[in-house]
Amino acid sequence: MQITKKFLRSTQSKLPKDGLVKALPNAAAIRRMPDQFHDHVVARVRKDWRYWVFVHIMGHFVHSFEQVVTARNYEDLETTGLEWVANNLSLSQLRKGIKSI
Repeated sequence: MQITKKFLRSTQSKLPKDGLVKALPNAAAIRRMPDQFHDHVVARVRKDWRYWVFVHIMGHFVHSFEQVVTARNYEDLETTGLEWVANNLSLSQLRKGIKSI
């Protein structure tokens, strides 16, 4: 028990005093959302071909989300994300998306 406590104290002493810095990962290192969505869809359709229906409904929203939502910092991500949800995921907007299939 004493060894564990000593190890924990040693490890905790190496942590930053102000906690972790809140920063988003480097944008260049992150693949675009539509590319990630495409990979997800390909994997899922291989398991169950009926999943393509989901693609027709959600594909538009994925592209719209990427164009509207910005992530310069967490506050910006939260603000633009919530605005996007309010403007694009209302029942009337979802109906428009389904009618366009």
